[in-house]
Amino acid sequence: GCLSSVAVYSPGSNGRTAPVGGKGANAFGLYDMHGNAWEVTEDCYTDSYRAASGDGAANKGGPYCTRVMRGGSWDNGQLPLLRSAFRGATLSDVRSSNRGFRLARTLP
Repeated sequence: GCLSSVAVYSPGSNGRTAPVGGKGANAFGLYDMHGNAWEVTEDCYTDSYRAASGDGAANKGGPYCTRVMRGGSWDNGQLPLLRSAFRGATLSDVRSSNRGFRLARTLP
């Protein structure tokens, strides 16, 4: 489908985030995976995956490492930035209207 049906990005974002689930789900039934807010992760940023553990555990590094952020935000107009696989970097103590995090849990 069309990216604008599942993502909040520039232009068209009205300069702010949209309510969670305000757009349709993607092909996997997940909401807000592209655009709206950069998702800051637990992983410390490295320039490649070579430093990653083979078991999928987060690269925690320490409380003030540069964190990985994914998925683009409402103020991005460049399509490559709106992929959930795109990795950006941010300091862990930076606050911005275009960043957030995703709560997740394991289903019973």
